[in-house]
This record gives sequence, C-alpha cells and structure tokens, in this order.
Amino acid sequence: MKKTLILSLIALLLSIGLLCYAEFTEYKQGQNSEPVIECDNPVLEISCDYTEEDLMSGITAYDKEDGDLTDSIIMGQFSMFIAENECELTYVVFDSDNKSTSLIRTVHFTDYTPPTVSLEEPLVYFVGAGSYDTTVSRIKINDKLKGNISSWMNVVSYDISYSVAGTYEFEVEIATAGGDTVSVCLPVHVLNKSSYTHNINLKENLIYVSKGEKINPDKYIENVTAANLKPIDGLEEDVVASVPDTSVPGVSEIHYVLKNGSDVQAETWLTVIVTE
Repeated sequence: MKKTLILSLIALLLSIGLLCYAEFTEYKQGQNSEPVIECDNPVLEISCDYTEEDLMSGITAYDKEDGDLTDSIIMGQFSMFIAENECELTYVVFDSDNKSTSLIRTVHFTDYTPPTVSLEEPLVYFVGAGSYDTTVSRIKINDKLKGNISSWMNVVSYDISYSVAGTYEFEVEIATAGGDTVSVCLPVHVLNKSSYTHNINLKENLIYVSKGEKINPDKYIENVTAANLKPIDGLEEDVVASVPDTSVPGVSEIHYVLKNGSDVQAETWLTVIVTE
C-alpha cells in the first residue's frame, strides 16, 4: 500500500514537471519568435510619382510580444529591373529584441518610360567657340524615377573639330534606372561666324515626336535678334524651315535659315528625336 502511494506521488510529480516544462518551452518559443510581415498585394502597381504611403500599401507587421510593428517597417532600395518596368523592393522590420524579418515585393511602374534627352542650348557653334566640355554641359538627361541623371551619361563616339566648319555627330549612352542602356547620336554644327549678322532663337532645342507625326516648324521660333541681341519684330516670318522626316524612328533635325537675297544671315537647327 505504501509502495503504491509512493509510485503515485512520483508519477504526479513527473506529470507536474512535464507540464511545467511544456509551458516553459512554449513561453520561450513565444519569447524567441520573430516578427512577421504580411502583404495583401505581392505585385504593387504604382506611378513613377509615387509616395512613401503608396509603397506601404497592403503591408503590415506584427510581433507576439510587441504587437503592431507596421510603423517600424524599413524600406530598402529598388533593385534593377527584373522585367519590363518591374523591380523588387525589400521591407525589413525589427522587434524590441532586435530580431528581424524581411519581405520582398515586386513593384510595377505603370508609366515608366526610358530616359529623355534635352539641350540647354543648341549644339551649334561658331568656329573656335565650342569644346568637348561645352557640348557635354549642354546635354541633360532626365529619368522618371531618378530625375536628373546627366552624370550617368557616357560619351561613346566623339569626332568633332571645333576649328573647322561642318556637321559632326556626338553619340552618348545613358544607363537607365532599370539597368538598361539607351544611346542617342546628336548632330553638332560648327559655323563660320563671319557670314552671319543675325541670330535665330528657338523656344526649344530638342523635341520628341511620335513616328509619322506632323510638325509645324514655325511654332518653335522664339524670335530673331540682331548682332546686338536686340529682337527684330516680324523678321521671324522670313525664316525658312525644313520639314523633318518623322517616318523612321531616330534622330532628325529642323533646319532654320534667314537669308537676305543669297546671303545667309542666320541659321540654326532644332534636334528632333522620333520615337515608335
């Protein structure tokens, strides 16, 4: 009888011990659990004009001990494009024990287009007035995601003599925010200054048009100025402009000329990039 009682007591103590151990193990597991990030839309469709709030759409985080950690989520940098207009964005969150977890989501930019080129001034120089640095400084590159990326520009072809009148080409290559490259070959004109008495000023120095699009060259004329840079009213009506070929994608030009009889008083060019 006494032996049976002792065995029962030992069994009871073992049961209590096992129960305590199980509860302690569950407690430790809860203490050691990592935070969780959840996402209800694994592919995020956003505009290039996104906000931080847009990037957090559908993302939440929590921890068993700390509760809601959504406001503590840290966003990393966008990856290079993994598909057309698509990249990946990493989200990371830490709990109070400094344990972390991460989530990678695909981001699709609905309105992304390749970088565009602009010219602060025409690539037109008088003999002896231009230079490599001047030409580079006039070319600006803008990306819808990164903004001004002119510093990413790489000159791949350069064969210009600024001391000899003629038409040359200046080819540049631009790395895009998605990791691709875009190249464009820009015409450069070097003129003999002695033969010009006026200036033709344009509203824009480079434009983009769609394949086959009709262009009215006259609408880009700002004014005509004399050698002293004083505008001459009405003289812009005497400027003759060529009609660019927009039937094929690539780089074209509009040539503007002002003549007095057979003498050329001024000329300039508007660069036209024809897209598909």
